[in-house]
Amino acid sequence: MPVDPQIALSVLLRNSRAQRHYTQQEVAEKLGMKNLYSYQRLERRSNPNLATLRKLKRVFPDLSVDYVLQE
Repeated sequence: MPVDPQIALSVLLRNSRAQRHYTQQEVAEKLGMKNLYSYQRLERRSNPNLATLRKLKRVFPDLSVDYVLQE
């Protein structure tokens, strides 16, 4: 089933995090975020900058950024 492009990253992040059995807090720390809320925004509708996408790719190497960037 196709995912709405506006929430594709959010869905991918939640799935990747769940597969690794990470908590939101653990991922926020791995990304160097100051608080949990910053990460939670990514799991909702968000528009991260390239620096954040790079960090996400380090934490979730199999994350398909190409899929997220498609129109």
